[in-house]
Amino acid sequence: MEIIEKNWQDLAEEKIDLISSSEDKPKVIFPGSFNPLHEGHIAMHNHAEKFLEKDVFFEICIRNADKPQLSYELVVATVKQFTDSYWVITKAGKFTEKSKLFPDSTFVLGVDTLIRAFDEKFYQNKAQMLEELDILNSNNNNFLVFGRETNGTFITLGDLTIPKHIKNRFEQVDEESFRYDISSTELRS
Repeated sequence: MEIIEKNWQDLAEEKIDLISSSEDKPKVIFPGSFNPLHEGHIAMHNHAEKFLEKDVFFEICIRNADKPQLSYELVVATVKQFTDSYWVITKAGKFTEKSKLFPDSTFVLGVDTLIRAFDEKFYQNKAQMLEELDILNSNNNNFLVFGRETNGTFITLGDLTIPKHIKNRFEQVDEESFRYDISSTELRS
C-alpha cells in the first residue's frame, strides 16, 4: 500500500492520472466500488480474463459521477481485497473519462453499470451525451457486458437502447455462460 500512500495526494490534485499495481498499462479494466469484493466480482473477473485472454485490472474510481469522493482509508481497504489481481485507482468517474485514460482497451461491467452510463442526467442533454459517447469510437474502447438481476428481472444488453454510433462496441456474455445473482449492496444490508 506504500505506492498508494506515496501517490495519493498527486492523484487527488490531478497531477497524475492513476495509481497502479503494475507498470503495464491496463488493456482490460473492471470498474466498480467493490464494497465489498464478492464471489460474483471474482467470477466476472476470471471469466473475462479467460474469455479475453488478457489480465483484468480492478479499477477503483475515487470520484464517481454521482457519489462523494472516496477517502484514502476506504480506497486502501478496498485495494487490500485484490490479493491476487492487478488494480488501478483513478479519478475518471465517467466512461468517457476512462476512455481517455485507457485507449484501445476493453471495460468489463454489469449491465446495471452500463444503464447509468447512458443516463442523460450526467450530461447537459441527449445531444451532448451522444457526442461525448463518440469518444469510445475515437479511442477504440470496447465493453464486455454481464447480465444482472434487477428488481427480480434478469437484464441483458438486449434490454437496453444503445446509441447506434457505438452499438458495435458492446459484447454480451450470455446468461448460459455466466449468471451470478449477488450484489455488494445486498451484502452490505
